Amino acid sequence: EQYINTHAAANITVEALDQDFDPRDKTFYKFEDQVEYRGMPQLLVGGAIVERDGKEHLVLNYTGVGAATGPGMVAAPPQGGVDFGRVDKIGARELRHIFGLLAGGVFVYRRQTSEALMHLRQLLADDSVQGELRWHLRDQYAMRWGALGYLNEALWLVLEDEAIAQARQDRAAVLNALGTRVRLYDMLDVPTEALAQSERYLKMRREQPADTSALTSAMGMHAEMLMNSGEITRAQAQLKELQGICPTGCDGELFAYISGVYWAVPEGKMEVMDALLEQLAALATKGDGTMASLRIYEGIRAMHAGQFEQAVVSFLEAERLFSLRKSMPGVARAKHFAFIAQLGMKEPLRAYETATEALAITQDLRDYGSAAQIYNRLASVYLTMDMSQAPGNYIRVASKILIAVYESQVATGELGKSSETLFSIGTLFFKLGSLKEATSVFQKAVAYSIRSTRFDIAAMSHLTLGMIARAQGDADGYREEIERAKLMARISEDPTVIETIQRALQPQPVQPETTPDGSQVL
Repeated sequence: EQYINTHAAANITVEALDQDFDPRDKTFYKFEDQVEYRGMPQLLVGGAIVERDGKEHLVLNYTGVGAATGPGMVAAPPQGGVDFGRVDKIGARELRHIFGLLAGGVFVYRRQTSEALMHLRQLLADDSVQGELRWHLRDQYAMRWGALGYLNEALWLVLEDEAIAQARQDRAAVLNALGTRVRLYDMLDVPTEALAQSERYLKMRREQPADTSALTSAMGMHAEMLMNSGEITRAQAQLKELQGICPTGCDGELFAYISGVYWAVPEGKMEVMDALLEQLAALATKGDGTMASLRIYEGIRAMHAGQFEQAVVSFLEAERLFSLRKSMPGVARAKHFAFIAQLGMKEPLRAYETATEALAITQDLRDYGSAAQIYNRLASVYLTMDMSQAPGNYIRVASKILIAVYESQVATGELGKSSETLFSIGTLFFKLGSLKEATSVFQKAVAYSIRSTRFDIAAMSHLTLGMIARAQGDADGYREEIERAKLMARISEDPTVIETIQRALQPQPVQPETTPDGSQVL
């Protein structure tokens, strides 16, 4: 508590439990089921004083309780916990290292990725941090770079760790770095390299058959990489072998492995997805997270088949099951998918209401990445409106929602996407006849699109500004904007944009008793 108080507004509390959790247990992460989940980011910490080489050593282990809201992978502590050294050598500095590791884990679990990165950097700057603790902190550090989208930097750190571990002949550290390396290749969309390294990783794990949990984990990851590379038959054979080792499911681990393979199934291979879904259904257990996850998978499969109503039913059931477990990240996820299914059903008002509920949860969790994702999808509600019908209540906050989409993209440095969103906002205002607001937004869209070299967006924005000028009787403004649109279209070298501008400039036949309103191009 004293350490936490040194962090301004840390918003972390410590609670002692009347239970013993052996940090040396290889399946320490399963102890989370013995702790009450409060519906918020939580860490369970277990410690013990053990005798090693005739001296007393402090060993700690920790695991998350409930789902992490943070993005990317979460580095697991070394099997058997982290040895912090001799008890009689632990002073104030060593205690800060211990508490710093745990505080960093909380930052990761509640998606404070940038804070976690800076925190880890400060810990690693202390050269006295060595041994198992340093390896673990380096692993976390690489993963936080990856979570921020800097995958090449993360891979560089992991390759460095692997090289140092090999030079020191530290087999455990080599395996730890190699496992992370496989995942990073997968995230970098380099399936050939990911598959090759997962095969190497599995081979090394097979040389230690006594460590069953680590072996099955390696087999599950290799099956996933095989499926991701389109090696369906080999992936299925690997799963069959894995099921032979885990005939009763290995306490839920087999469900997690098959889930990873399920998400890696190549597009269009519905029969493969269905077979995996059957296996997951047989393994799902009432009362735990597997049943809720299964309902999510079933809903996604229904959406693939165009059965949106059935998908919504599955997502609502998943929401109910996650609520019973107080898993708010799960509830938000279920609502997010239900929102997407409702869009598929062409029910924009219901979709809007579901999305706003999901947004409220993600913002309470400070899961701003997921909130931005929902905002992006929510924008489509307004861009596909049927203007011949009453749009419903959601139109009242259209500007607020779309501006939030734009702000979330600017905040994450996605200027190209923000220019697209600005163009979408301007289009909405134009459809609604709010020409003054539309002009202001399109001008901003031009500025952002040029900065991000999205000349196609710049061309279409200038074209629409020309249409607005013509509708307002500004002939000079119309000609200037059209010339700018033509220039941007040529620079973009996008044939679709060039054709759209040419078609917009061709006079259309005026039907009897009708007058063009200048918005037909949109």
